[in-house]
Amino acid sequence: MAEILGVVTGALQLVETALKARDYVKDFRNAPAEQQKLFSEMTTLKSLLEEFQKRVGASDVTGTLQHMVVPLARFTTVMEKFTVKFGVADGRWSQLSKRLTWTLWNKTEAKEYIVEFESIKSLLNAWLAVGIWDAGQEHKKDHAAILSAVDNNAREQQDHNNAGKKKQIMDWITSLNFFQRQADIFSLWQPGTGQWLLSNPKFYKWESVPGQILWCRGIPGAGKTILSSLVIHHLRDQFRDGNIGVACIYLDHKETEAQTPVNLLAGLWKQLVVDKPLTIAVQELYRHHQQRDTSPVIDEVFSILQAAVAERSGVYFVIDALDEYPEHQRNILLRYLSRLQAPTISFLITSRPHVTLAPFFTEPQTLEILATGGRYWSICG
Repeated sequence: MAEILGVVTGALQLVETALKARDYVKDFRNAPAEQQKLFSEMTTLKSLLEEFQKRVGASDVTGTLQHMVVPLARFTTVMEKFTVKFGVADGRWSQLSKRLTWTLWNKTEAKEYIVEFESIKSLLNAWLAVGIWDAGQEHKKDHAAILSAVDNNAREQQDHNNAGKKKQIMDWITSLNFFQRQADIFSLWQPGTGQWLLSNPKFYKWESVPGQILWCRGIPGAGKTILSSLVIHHLRDQFRDGNIGVACIYLDHKETEAQTPVNLLAGLWKQLVVDKPLTIAVQELYRHHQQRDTSPVIDEVFSILQAAVAERSGVYFVIDALDEYPEHQRNILLRYLSRLQAPTISFLITSRPHVTLAPFFTEPQTLEILATGGRYWSICG
């Protein structure tokens, strides 16, 4: 009894302390939406914790109730960090906290707190809603069934939070979304067009023998980008049930500012880890930069990309419209991509004929792409 009651009492005291911040922080009504939601969640949590505290005090502690100790202890740690933000020491407000403004807040940080608050709120709601004490004590229902229901709820909530955290980290590393770009471009594909490429001997060799480089060259309007989308769709369909990775880049001269080399490498990484849990190294990278309000540099992103590639039994990279990328940045990108070359890594690159892959990729297989009568044909080089 003492342990669970002490934990919930401590958590409630921290929430009450944090809510007093509204009396000190300047201009609360004009606070950003994330911060306003933060305190709204805490107000709800205060009511839930008070009800939980009341029921704990009136109940005999059971094994099921003990399961709340760990999540409440985690929440208490989160609240301790939160109150430190306001300069609270031994329940007293510092002079700094009395002068706080919303400029001290980080938008991402606020969202992280909201995720934590929603997690514990969901768990408290589950316990209170099912009438756990009444069910366990007054009606003598099956405690094992109750425990299973609560554990399942906690597990589902944790899975939801993990998915949300993963997306948050992935979007922080890069906002580029080549999944959507692929979907948009492939929607323009006309059935029956481009099939010559999939049956071409050079493409067949490239697809069948890992470690190949296929360079598809053509003038503007030859259909290179649509063909790239067909290749990506074909590969993802072929290997959807295996551990083969498929990742693409669609370069666009109008988006050079957003498509920096570091963002492009991160975009490849994002495609390779979308169906896998984030590694500790990625989470540490995120934590390191969040604490400093900085962004990862290209070598850091390349390191996690290499690790993601190593997790796959093979990877196909499709790089479209290389000619649309400024030469200096193009060379940086090619230099890093060339460092990924391995017996299990294949590259398909499209560009206009005047672009060179040397000295980064040597002796690639080439296909010259022409457009004739609305269909795409090849002249094998």
